[in-house]
Amino acid sequence: MRLSQLSWLVIAAVAVAGELAVQFAHREQLERFVAPVRNLPPFRVLSAADIRPLWGPASRVPRGALMSTGAVLGHISMTALPVNKPITAGELGPLAGGRAGSLAVVGVPATAAMALDGQLAPGETIGVWASGSSRTGVRTRSPTRGRVTGYIRVLVLAVSRSGTASRPYVILVAIPRRTPHNIIAALGAGAVTLVSQASW
Repeated sequence: MRLSQLSWLVIAAVAVAGELAVQFAHREQLERFVAPVRNLPPFRVLSAADIRPLWGPASRVPRGALMSTGAVLGHISMTALPVNKPITAGELGPLAGGRAGSLAVVGVPATAAMALDGQLAPGETIGVWASGSSRTGVRTRSPTRGRVTGYIRVLVLAVSRSGTASRPYVILVAIPRRTPHNIIAALGAGAVTLVSQASW
């Protein structure tokens, strides 16, 4: 084989190796993340139909981005989630106990006792009784005696000390969308009594 031919072969081999090295390096810089398949509203319980894994340049994936669908499924979106953008841990609320779809979210003005002096934790499910709701025709059954009451179960999303002097806490709770409007109004007014911890 002539020297010129050998030189061209060496040059071609080096070029191919260089191209493969560039592609390999680029692949190494990709990072997996979980993203919505469409624009999602806040306060939605995320299901497998809502999300998918994607890959993108590591420099464009924000810190705290979740890499596995298991870390997202069943959680509540606390903000709107744009399509194909990485979902971060800070954008998610607690697990919603196997519920699906959208929830109604209400801020409940709370006394220190209602908020367990600030120790009420996000992710807990509690039973509450909406004061006066039985007088307004609410047909919600008590879990103990079957009486018509304003008892419902709510999922605690967050607890903040940003209320008034008499009700220093605000408890952000998620409730089923089918909850009667007068119970939602009672929650928003803080006219509720904490009954117990409960399950969905």
